[in-house]
Amino acid sequence: MGQTRKYPTCLLVWLTIPFFALLLSCQGQNGTPPERQFKVKPEDLIKFRPPDVGPAIPSPLRFEEPVAVSSYLPVNKRAAEVLRTPNGYHRTRLFQLSEGILFKQYEINGKSSLPQVTIRALRIEPRAFPKLQVLFSDTAKRPLYFYKVAQRKQTLAIMNWGFFGTIPAGDVLGQRCSRQGLSCKPGMFYNSEKRTGKRTDRRYLLTINRRNQAQIQRGGLGPQSHKWYKMAMGGGILLFDRDLASHLWLATGRKHYNSLFASPRFNESSIVSPGQAGDVRRSAPRSALGVMDDGSLVYMQIGEGKYRLKSGATPARLAVLMKELGCIRALMFDGGGAPVMVVRTKKGQMLSHTHPEHSRTSNYFYNYSFLVLTH
Repeated sequence: MGQTRKYPTCLLVWLTIPFFALLLSCQGQNGTPPERQFKVKPEDLIKFRPPDVGPAIPSPLRFEEPVAVSSYLPVNKRAAEVLRTPNGYHRTRLFQLSEGILFKQYEINGKSSLPQVTIRALRIEPRAFPKLQVLFSDTAKRPLYFYKVAQRKQTLAIMNWGFFGTIPAGDVLGQRCSRQGLSCKPGMFYNSEKRTGKRTDRRYLLTINRRNQAQIQRGGLGPQSHKWYKMAMGGGILLFDRDLASHLWLATGRKHYNSLFASPRFNESSIVSPGQAGDVRRSAPRSALGVMDDGSLVYMQIGEGKYRLKSGATPARLAVLMKELGCIRALMFDGGGAPVMVVRTKKGQMLSHTHPEHSRTSNYFYNYSFLVLTH
């Protein structure tokens, strides 16, 4: 009799075990395996807004904060003096990144302890031009991810230059990239006029030829350009050129500069009209590239994109600053909420990290062209 009483109890236990196992396996499914349910890709953050995040997304990427560092390379004093300090500014940083590459930072103090306006400048001598790379993607389906390129071990500095859009606004000769900027090979983006609607004959190129000479020219790249150029960055707006546009060069810092700058004689009217990138009344964070008398390149960035309505410079003011730095020709590139510059040492110490505007449509996550310095 005692055995017949225990038998139903054992049967009940054996029946309940599969039931609870089935119940646990169903939790978290809803058509997707539990281990895959909460994985989010960077591109998903661009297309969709997570329900628990407010309008100011995406959240800032975490880089090492800039630190006070001492150069492990002796600073070339002569090269440092060539890159002059703009009037009213004082130098706050000087660092020899590599042979032929110098980083300087200038500030004007505001009413608070924080600087009112910050200028960051890289001087790249011709002997260091092989360390320059233009990365680009010529299709809207494959943008370059800023944070992935910035965190590559060989990256000394990364800067955006092309105007923000689905593809570069001008012809490019450099490295065509896939895998979000991690896999690149030599390539050319030719005849951007047909793909962007931007007239290349009214835009400007900064080119570096095979003799390591940097120059500014008007128009696009010809089909055989890759034979005599090593690198080309197109789509810029002319600030001045002592030889190509001597009138703008002489007018820099004078009242009639704006009228010359906005004249069809020098720049395309559609990009200097009110509300556009080259609006003469618009003060904003900006980026520019200049050429010095000795052939060195100067990449300059002023202000930060996250403060796009608070600091920066008008095109006329930017021209003055580039001239005061020592440039004899200069182009203006991206501005507003987009400019970004990250500079670090070979040991990974962060010297500068600017932030673009925190929005889904900014360069915070991605862009289609970057200028990169490697070591």
